[in-house]
Amino acid sequence: VYQSMFALLSSLSLISCSLVLAAIWVLPIDSILPVTRISPTDARMVIALLAATTLVNLFYSLAMAAYRCDGHFAEGVAIWTVLRAVGWLIQMGVLWYTASPLRVALTGFVFPVLGLLPFVFAARYYNPWLKLGLSQARLGIVRRLTLPALAHMAFPIGSALSNQGVLQIVGMALGPVAAVAFSVHRTLANLGIQILNLISQSVVPEYARAYGQNDLPLQRRLHRESCRYAIWLCAIGGLLAFSISPLLIPWWTVGKVTADLYLSSIFLLYVVARSFWMTSSVVPYACNLHARIAICYLLLVSLSFVVAIVAARYRGMHGVAASLLLTEVAMIYLVLRKSMSLTSDRLSSFLPYVARAPLVFR
Repeated sequence: VYQSMFALLSSLSLISCSLVLAAIWVLPIDSILPVTRISPTDARMVIALLAATTLVNLFYSLAMAAYRCDGHFAEGVAIWTVLRAVGWLIQMGVLWYTASPLRVALTGFVFPVLGLLPFVFAARYYNPWLKLGLSQARLGIVRRLTLPALAHMAFPIGSALSNQGVLQIVGMALGPVAAVAFSVHRTLANLGIQILNLISQSVVPEYARAYGQNDLPLQRRLHRESCRYAIWLCAIGGLLAFSISPLLIPWWTVGKVTADLYLSSIFLLYVVARSFWMTSSVVPYACNLHARIAICYLLLVSLSFVVAIVAARYRGMHGVAASLLLTEVAMIYLVLRKSMSLTSDRLSSFLPYVARAPLVFR
């Protein structure tokens, strides 16, 4: 399975790189991106290096699967975190001494490539059964894994479209000043979303193991506990961001943007709703049953653009933020319905359990 997934990632990476290179060299970058400090050629090189770095990170995720499946997830996270921290420090040093976007992008590509080697060899040290190469790759396994792999990519693609697409709508409909204010409020609210990574990354391997062992009570318990902690942690983080926004936003923007408490309250609900369905989606994701949910997510994000355009005309930034909230609420229904079915849980007992504060907050 590992070698088959490596073959699939290699094929998709080759296709993606070819498409990106063709696009950046054919499209008029100098008119699409109004850059003035670097040449169009350097801008193309920076985009190509950033795209290549993104693809390299996919192979880190594949190697992380080897750490996860054999009880060495903590070691893998520790090694990956150290490599990323060292790479970030090196990039900051290059930026400080050269002030060259091209050199920073080149450093950001070369170091992950070099760091991938010790990361993979460490995975092989912890998992002697891991064999590198393509000798044991099977076309049947590649075909079976293609749809879940592509569906997995739909979530970051949908999030990127939602973040940048809605911001473009705000800029076109309400002007650049509103776009800046909208971005500042959303960025502050999204700090709570980072907590989800701590929970979901920890729960996925445990839930996958429980699913493989057909341990339904453990699956149900993991789902309930992860949702409960995610909602409460994100709610507390969101309330903290909401309470300090009147002071933080003016200081952050040097007095250019004032806090909009109504907008912040909508984003607070947005963060809580997003934390709910994203944490619950661990259940179908760990079972490779997330393809339909991923397609629905992309469709809902696309529909939210239409709603945002209309809402911006009548309700301004508040209407656009409400359109994002509606997408998250719809995703709660879709994801929770699937997760409840897979864990054989009932909503009448699940919701009171999640609503009850964990012991750490009592």
